[in-house]
Amino acid sequence: MRIGIIRIGIGLLQGIALAALWPAYQALGGMRPPSITWEAFRVVVPLVFALLFAPVAVSLALGRLRWPLLAVWAGAVAFISAGAGLNIAYGEKEYLALESLLTWPALLVVVLAGQSLLVAWDTARTPGGAFYPTCFDATWRHVLALTFATGLVWVFWLVLGLADELAGNKGSHLVSLLPDEHYFYACVTTVVFAVGLHVVDTYEELTRKVRGLLLGALSVLALILLVPVWQEGARLLTPALLMLAVLLIMLINLVYREGADRRLRSAGFVAVLLLAALALAAGFTLPLLRLRHPSVHQPWMIEHVYAVAITGIVAVYAVGYLFAVRRCGLHAKVLGRVNIGGAFVTMAVLLALNTPVFDPARISAGLQVARFHLGRVQPDQSDGWYRYMGQGVGRYGRDELQLLARYSFGPDAGEIAQRAQWAWTDATRDRLARNAAGVLLPPERRAHNITVVSADGAALPGDFLQLQLQLRDQASWYVRGLLRDCFTTELDACLAVVLNHEQHGRQGILLISRRFATLFMQDDAGIWYGGENVMDSQCPGVRTILAGGPGQPAPPLFPDAAAAGVRLRLWRAEDCR
Repeated sequence: MRIGIIRIGIGLLQGIALAALWPAYQALGGMRPPSITWEAFRVVVPLVFALLFAPVAVSLALGRLRWPLLAVWAGAVAFISAGAGLNIAYGEKEYLALESLLTWPALLVVVLAGQSLLVAWDTARTPGGAFYPTCFDATWRHVLALTFATGLVWVFWLVLGLADELAGNKGSHLVSLLPDEHYFYACVTTVVFAVGLHVVDTYEELTRKVRGLLLGALSVLALILLVPVWQEGARLLTPALLMLAVLLIMLINLVYREGADRRLRSAGFVAVLLLAALALAAGFTLPLLRLRHPSVHQPWMIEHVYAVAITGIVAVYAVGYLFAVRRCGLHAKVLGRVNIGGAFVTMAVLLALNTPVFDPARISAGLQVARFHLGRVQPDQSDGWYRYMGQGVGRYGRDELQLLARYSFGPDAGEIAQRAQWAWTDATRDRLARNAAGVLLPPERRAHNITVVSADGAALPGDFLQLQLQLRDQASWYVRGLLRDCFTTELDACLAVVLNHEQHGRQGILLISRRFATLFMQDDAGIWYGGENVMDSQCPGVRTILAGGPGQPAPPLFPDAAAAGVRLRLWRAEDCR
């Protein structure tokens, strides 16, 4: 009971701390206009990582580690998780969803493996303690505790939501009356999660029974994994093979730990050979891996680096099991030695991937530049490559683009330097715009940021420069992107073509940024609004042409279509940069 109360207290304190950081972290995630500097970003993200992992590790280790050792381990977990968060901040990868998605499970595996080894080591020092059996039991207890606690949180919020719906409410009255709802959400979530951890840790017999059920469940899960592969094709073949290999490792260890009969033990030899085949097949299918949109797919992206690392880890287990089979056959003792060695290798690899030296984004950027110098990137077929370097690998890609912007070798040096400069400008402008507090520049700074082109020397109307944020809320994403380019940063100045009645039939302003071009017009009340968008304005030379006005009217390539009284405009986007 005392340990349960301590766990709930830890969960409550964790929720309060996370809720206090929530507004800043929410701004970083782009859910609201950012209002935090890069210096604060480098502090907030490590704190969030430490608060997410360290309290959970302490709760799992309560009653399993001596208090001095528990304090040291809590500090180590906080240091490791904060270091991973600092690595994300250093690489300026706050908007790389895939990178974040892969960082969390990597840290979780490091923490769980390290804690299981530490608990086993501390238990082995006591009389009658056994290292590997304790490590095996601790690992499964940790995995099941986290799984059960996560499911309990989902069930809790599902039941609460259903209760509100049945009562005819859109939300809880209690929550709606609170001044800071995020404190309620965070604290309730962490407390319920702590209760789930305590339930599994208290009833150890539950862990043993679930382990037995997993012998059959893992086999069924392995077959289910083939369904998305069949639907998605070869691009998900490598992740499926690696997941099958991990499930096979778990299955082999469960079989030999639970003391299965001879027939099932004999199948272990076949399973080891299959594991080696899966590791080899995962290595050969790496070039087919695609987790992103095809337009930005490149060889040796971040996911490829992670896939290589995980394939190497699986290969370590496969080779270890093969040597064990060849020398003395499979049994729990030799499997324990291989698993312990594999755990240390796994932690070392995953920790290295969360450091600036071996960061997957840095490795990917370096390999991409190597491909460029080897002639694998053609200037006329490299739109996705420049886009990936500018926005796919954080600061490492932007740094490489800065160097390429001064490229001066070969007949295509000018085009390469120009494309690199464009990609760097786009990426830097987006980053600064997200970090510019989401506030439009003052009117006088907007005018300085815009170059006016006018046949009669007219300046931008003052009311046009007074456009407020309300326009961003009402306009399309296209217009919002244009305003963000021109009115929230002072990088890569925009062009504004003032059109008179003779040029366009009415008063208007054609606002042109590096990526967008939109015609703004005034309605009868004198209010400016975003009207027609110029498609393919990012193509070479279009910006220069538009600086002289929209040009002469031309018939559309495709006639408009009508459906249910709605006119549908058909257009073709040009694939150029």
